[in-house]
Amino acid sequence: MDDVLFVGQSHYYRCHVPQAARFLDIRPDNYDPKRYEVLLQHKAKVWVFFRGEYVPAAILRKLDGVKIWISTEPLGRDDVMSLMRDGGSKGFDAHYHYDGAEVDKLCSCGIKTDGEFVMPVDLETYRPYPALQAETEWDVFFSGRETPKRNDYLGILCRDYDVLWLRNGVVGAEWVYMLNRCKVAVNIGLADEIPGAHPRLPLSMACGVCMVSTPVSPAIPFKHNEHCVFVNTRDEFVAAVLRLRDDAQERERIGRNGYWWVRDNLDAAKEWPKLIKKHT
Repeated sequence: MDDVLFVGQSHYYRCHVPQAARFLDIRPDNYDPKRYEVLLQHKAKVWVFFRGEYVPAAILRKLDGVKIWISTEPLGRDDVMSLMRDGGSKGFDAHYHYDGAEVDKLCSCGIKTDGEFVMPVDLETYRPYPALQAETEWDVFFSGRETPKRNDYLGILCRDYDVLWLRNGVVGAEWVYMLNRCKVAVNIGLADEIPGAHPRLPLSMACGVCMVSTPVSPAIPFKHNEHCVFVNTRDEFVAAVLRLRDDAQERERIGRNGYWWVRDNLDAAKEWPKLIKKHT
């Protein structure tokens, strides 16, 4: 993929793109469009924009090559829909949304969408470390900012058990090393009304760690009690985490199933070339 240039915040590169790929780290910002002028110093046959809704249309028009927009925000917020409508008018050659369950909504709002593209995983970085897993240091791992729902779900666990909660700023190899030292990883949505596709779920599963999660997008084909344990309430969540904390055999079974599913279906080194081939 030497002729492909990925553009977006660095965490996309450190999570979802092969490390050998070309990447420009640009934080999306509607209030400082000049930061995108650096794009004019580069050439590519294919441009892949994460959060392309922020890229100024005037800049896009000056770029040669195929321009693909990957949208990665859940549609449950009014500000996101406003940005998506703006992005849909900028002249991208293709647009894919990370959550297939929301594609029809985008189309019904007049936002041209070519379909779903589930965020793949950089399997060179996100992988199991058996030596670390053999000597776990924490009972529970969670990565994500605070919300009332997350505080409610994690409160009793933080009080009585060893919980590692990474609120922001840690991705890539450091994140992987810490995750591998935990017995159970959890995924908790921002709020009940915004299930979303939750890219952190396959990132954790790629490391072979057993996952417990609140409901996610119906477009994600993970099976309950096979690839991940899904729960609907706080009490179910706490009970599942504590059960798996004390059941090493079951943790290993679910973690192994999730690991192989991600390797077989979300390998970034394979999924990006498939997408790009459609447009070249």
